[in-house]
Amino acid sequence: MKKFSFFLVLVALIIVGALAWWNQNTTAVDGANQTRKLFIISKGEGIREIANHLKEEGLVRDSVIFFLLVKQQ
Repeated sequence: MKKFSFFLVLVALIIVGALAWWNQNTTAVDGANQTRKLFIISKGEGIREIANHLKEEGLVRDSVIFFLLVKQQ
């Protein structure tokens, strides 16, 4: 019974951690910043490359979240 309880607590912690990670990384990088920034996507770039470039430019918090949201759409 102890192993089962430990397993349930572990699963609950993983779920809570994943939800916290998702919620933090789907918010705007800087919601108060209203300046525009030009971002060019080269022909033939894949979603992962675009996500990584957006992360490098500071336009998204997490490239993995961006990739997952694009795939979901």
